[in-house]
Amino acid sequence: MYQGGSRRNKSNTRNGDYLLITNKGGAMKLPSLRNIERVVRMVPLVKDILPINNESDSGLLGIIKDQENALHDKKAEICKLRLKIKDLEQTLDITEELRTEAEVKLGKAGYREL
Repeated sequence: MYQGGSRRNKSNTRNGDYLLITNKGGAMKLPSLRNIERVVRMVPLVKDILPINNESDSGLLGIIKDQENALHDKKAEICKLRLKIKDLEQTLDITEELRTEAEVKLGKAGYREL
């Protein structure tokens, strides 16, 4: 007797809504023809419920996209300004060190602060 391959059996679900297909120890439920027909009949109803992209929606989507682009540009500008601030702070630190060294040299040379 052949033991391999797939066997089709009615599942234990209500009203036989699914077919149980077993193959080498695995099982998979497939919808019955009745359920498939029911879904096909419901597709137009679901399609009516889904939003339609009309001109006002596309206008709002355009405004949102423009605002997102503007926000992205501002964030990029903030990053550039942070880098510029960091560079200026480094320049200021170097300038303060040079000023301190110059004051020390002038103090050793005999000049006093005003």
